Amino acid sequence: RPAPPAPHLPPRSSPTGCLLLRHTPQRASFFSGSKGGGGGDGYRHFKQDKWSDQRDSQSARLAVNLFIIVLPGSFLLYWVAHLDRAPYTGRLRMIDLPVEQEQAMGRAYYYRILSQAAVLPPSHPSTLLVSRVGQRIAKASGEQLQWEFAVVDSPQVNAMCLPGGKVVVFSGLLRLFDHSEEAIAVVLAHECAHAVARHSAEQIGFVRVMLTVEWFLHVMLQVPFVTNWITSYAFQLPYSRNLELEADFIGLHLLAKTCVYNPAAAPQVFDRLGRYEARAA
Repeated sequence: RPAPPAPHLPPRSSPTGCLLLRHTPQRASFFSGSKGGGGGDGYRHFKQDKWSDQRDSQSARLAVNLFIIVLPGSFLLYWVAHLDRAPYTGRLRMIDLPVEQEQAMGRAYYYRILSQAAVLPPSHPSTLLVSRVGQRIAKASGEQLQWEFAVVDSPQVNAMCLPGGKVVVFSGLLRLFDHSEEAIAVVLAHECAHAVARHSAEQIGFVRVMLTVEWFLHVMLQVPFVTNWITSYAFQLPYSRNLELEADFIGLHLLAKTCVYNPAAAPQVFDRLGRYEARAA
């Protein structure tokens, strides 16, 4: 409750006859300007610290510099730690996918294809042809993989070798070359070269690298369309062509190592495939 008012005392005189006035002290207020610098308006005025603003600005710049330096540096160390050399060419590439996981992915995709397609029986002449050629190339590669060969009854002109040595050939490819064993050997050597060089695992690592580069460029440039265009045309397309050329090179070595098939037949086979793809487009 409010304090009672101070009693009014009349002025009194000193022994010398001077008039004395009683002094009533006032309470100090937080908003009072009596201390710490302030005006007579009853409010305390706080001075702005220019050094604090400079420190905040320096901290922000330091954080940005650390982001620009540490993140690429960490990525570079990760890339160097997973460097690997491709067989036959010695090309350096980054592979961070374990072999067991890569082969499990290839095996799962292989059986998924077979479960959804019309697979020719093992005793079919087309299957026997592909298996005979494929086993010779697999032996020449020296890779201890669980090679499997299957022929799918489809007009599609195509063949693939999945990770772990899982080979699928479409019957349309066999009809295109009139079941020529030498031509089929050229195609299978090229496809098996992808498995020997672990191109699937390399592509997965390359995608991770490109996603990191694209994210970093997007953060720096703030233009997603430009970064997508840069990573696609400057990296992905040339990279895919290089893998195909490397598979051609390794495939020729595999053909020569079989001591059965002539690598000189490869240009004619690739030329015929190119002309077919041009007509199909």
